[in-house]
Amino acid sequence: MSNSIRRRRRTGQAMVEFALIAPVFMMLLVGILDFGRVGLFYVSSSALAGIGARYGAAWNTGTPFTDCQIVTYVKGQADATMMANLSEPGGCTTPASPGNTTPPKPLTSSYQPSVGSTYIFIDRSSATYITVSIIYAFRPTTPMLSSITGTIYTVGTAAVYTEY
Repeated sequence: MSNSIRRRRRTGQAMVEFALIAPVFMMLLVGILDFGRVGLFYVSSSALAGIGARYGAAWNTGTPFTDCQIVTYVKGQADATMMANLSEPGGCTTPASPGNTTPPKPLTSSYQPSVGSTYIFIDRSSATYITVSIIYAFRPTTPMLSSITGTIYTVGTAAVYTEY
């Protein structure tokens, strides 16, 4: 009789341990997936900046592409990387900020897009190269991780020498 009582206690003990550990394990797993998504968006923003800089630096007709053409081209590429809300903060006709089209470090509020949005900055201040910067605002889906980190801004920048 005492053997059957011990078996029942051990079975109950395993269930209680699993009930205590399972939520912690699941939060850890989802947190790791969130950090993986941050890495994905960082690599994507760096790749999009490189694509935009290469597109803006290479032309054969003798006239460079306009900022609107570069934004349109990069937006088409961004749709494939889940960064579809790409926009230039000042619009295509005006620069993003007077005299400074490269995002500062750390980012100020005028350079921070809303969560899930992407900003593109095109800097042609040098005659020899073009610099393209992509900023993406990411918010983790894990509530605990989101409260700790807040919004994470991934910044990818690429500079390419012009070919003319």
